[in-house]
Amino acid sequence: MTTPFHAFDYLRFARFEMRSAEHELCMSGVPEAVLTAPGDPPPETRQARAGEVRARWAELVAARWGLPADHLLPSLGASGGVFLAVSALVTLLRERCDGAAVVAVERPAYGVFECAARLAGAQVTAFARTRDEHYALDPGRVAAALRAGARIVCLTNLHNPSGARLAPDALDALRQLAHEHDAWIVLDEVYRDYLPGAVGSDYAPGERIVCTSSMTKCYGVGGGRLGWIAAPPHVIERADRIVEITHGVDPMPVADVALRALAQADALLARGREVARRGRRVMDAWMAATPGVDWVPPAGGITALMHVAGLRDSFAVTRRLRTDLDVQVVAGAHFGSDDALRVSFGLPPARLQRALETLALGLAAIVR
Repeated sequence: MTTPFHAFDYLRFARFEMRSAEHELCMSGVPEAVLTAPGDPPPETRQARAGEVRARWAELVAARWGLPADHLLPSLGASGGVFLAVSALVTLLRERCDGAAVVAVERPAYGVFECAARLAGAQVTAFARTRDEHYALDPGRVAAALRAGARIVCLTNLHNPSGARLAPDALDALRQLAHEHDAWIVLDEVYRDYLPGAVGSDYAPGERIVCTSSMTKCYGVGGGRLGWIAAPPHVIERADRIVEITHGVDPMPVADVALRALAQADALLARGREVARRGRRVMDAWMAATPGVDWVPPAGGITALMHVAGLRDSFAVTRRLRTDLDVQVVAGAHFGSDDALRVSFGLPPARLQRALETLALGLAAIVR
């Protein structure tokens, strides 16, 4: 029989019942050190502020991305959100049936899905998004994975690593498949806001979908780890109980940074989209002028999967590029595509041009 989810009840007590009593005999450590700057709240009010700050954060995220505030949970970046989402769903599914849950992951794929699923004790299978099809999602492949037993499907929009956009009809098909098979979709939207137009999310209340995102990519607040999950309340509740196991309580400095970042989100996003536009012009010109390389032009963002004629061992090639020319790109093998490299083009245009020219010299010498 599968062991049921074991909550960290002490942390629940510490978060919601352990308050400032007259006679406090419950502290786990010495009184909090004073590390405040002028204008910061005193240490004794920080824990009391935690609920207020989370509520304000949820209000701002809900308003910007069109999400219900009570369907949101902060996470440490989108990667932290994926871990919480997958872990919550795996444990909830296990309570309904004996045996390991099966998670289907797109390929090529950002590795956090598979790592999170395996860490949660799930089995992992894959469905292909192919170069010949411009990395578009084929719902038929997802349907086959669900018929074979998968109950959680993980994918990205924009696709990481190619930057391909998830077509609306494909997303509609995914929603229908999830209902038909009593399954869940986990959709990472961390690159979605690079697309022109209004920001938003593909999360919809009442659907069997969990979305994750953050301000770490398009908004340039990577160090802040400002992520979140959008999910039905019972999934949010389970994910919050997992937070209590992994890191206890929300870090207040991160929460304060999140509120400041959300207050200037329009300006941050405009900056991020302009970085992408400038880099894309340079990248397009270089791709057109450089023999032996090709790509599926990404729908947005500052990264793409670049295929190189004759490339067979992307790990070896990236090591040589770094050692010989001090050029760093990402081996496609990290995403399950060993004949490719993931290239980022977020550098200032002049630096980007020099880096790409050096990359071309290296590829000509190493690969061909």
